[in-house]
Amino acid sequence: MVRGKFWPDHLGYGSIEVAGTCWFLAHLRPHSCTVVVPGSAGSPAVTLTLDIEYSSHCISKGPKKGQSIDFGSIGHDHLVIDHRQIQRAFNVERYHLSHLLPKIIQSLHQRHCLFTGHQNFLTLELGEFPGYPPGAKYEVFFSVRKGDARNTLRVIVESAYVRDEDADNAPVSFKKDDRIRGEKLLLKKARGEPIRQPPAQGRGRR
Repeated sequence: MVRGKFWPDHLGYGSIEVAGTCWFLAHLRPHSCTVVVPGSAGSPAVTLTLDIEYSSHCISKGPKKGQSIDFGSIGHDHLVIDHRQIQRAFNVERYHLSHLLPKIIQSLHQRHCLFTGHQNFLTLELGEFPGYPPGAKYEVFFSVRKGDARNTLRVIVESAYVRDEDADNAPVSFKKDDRIRGEKLLLKKARGEPIRQPPAQGRGRR
């Protein structure tokens, strides 16, 4: 067992030091926020509390299928062990983009969220990202679960990246019917109501 390299360890330290540079992780520590979903059709507005957690995948890359990462070559200071005990490597590009995540998740109720064909969802951030071509999309995969308290939700950001040639899953063209309004998604989850996903048509991305 490699001590001190698991994701909770890095979060506990508040930073990860790679090649002599200290990369702070305070923005990825678990935190909470409240969002207000406007009322409609005579229904009052609803205030929801989001308990937000971030996965190590937001700042690291894993090995390609059937391979392993040579930390002897890149340095063991890059090592981040995820919740499945898979050894991943710290990635500077993902780290820089991860600073966008708190604001993205706090605006989920105002966003379109896409079904993935799994138990999670995807939202996209569009913009100009340093080091990436114009039109790049920041893909943020997350799951939502009903919390223990009333009107409380647990939101877990499972992965976030701009797709490149090293992505280990294939891109899929989503259609308009593959999405759900964020406010509807959050309200249904908070109420424990089922969310109907459109019939699968070639999805399978995660």
